[in-house]
Amino acid sequence: MEPKENRIQIIIDEIHYWKEHKLLSEKQCDFLLALYTRGNLDENGTVSAEKLNVFYYVRFILLALMLPVAFSIGYFSNLSILFKLIIFIAFCFFAYFSVVSFKKSHFFYYYFSLFILLGLILLTSSFLIMDLTINKLVLFTNIFLNFLGWFVIGWINRLTFLTFSSIFSTILLFIYVMY
Repeated sequence: MEPKENRIQIIIDEIHYWKEHKLLSEKQCDFLLALYTRGNLDENGTVSAEKLNVFYYVRFILLALMLPVAFSIGYFSNLSILFKLIIFIAFCFFAYFSVVSFKKSHFFYYYFSLFILLGLILLTSSFLIMDLTINKLVLFTNIFLNFLGWFVIGWINRLTFLTFSSIFSTILLFIYVMY
């Protein structure tokens, strides 16, 4: 056990002692336990951070693999359009549920899953347009609308990295279109 986890476990044991001997009210002890354990206690009253971390690491790895796998499926596979679309939509749903579940509790995972979701939406719409039409103007319009959506989401939620990345990406898109 790491020193930080050891200190937290000592504090949790003390709070259990206070609760048991009524040194603090039960309500205060429950609040402190929820605060120090982040709401994750197992049946023994100890922190189950190992289980929690493994779950988040597995989801993080799955999210990190989604963009390269989606890109590979889109460009290098001979699957039908419908099957590709089903895979892309499943990836988008997984990323969306990750965004929703990480929104309040895990700062880094929330932003990472939001980035993956927006990238998957961009890839899905671009691959769908590339498979259905050969018109480059439609593709560039789709990419621009995705970047505009990024800007709106960043502006509404005050996510400066998303706002700036949408502006920067739009500038690069216009430079690419012009040359």
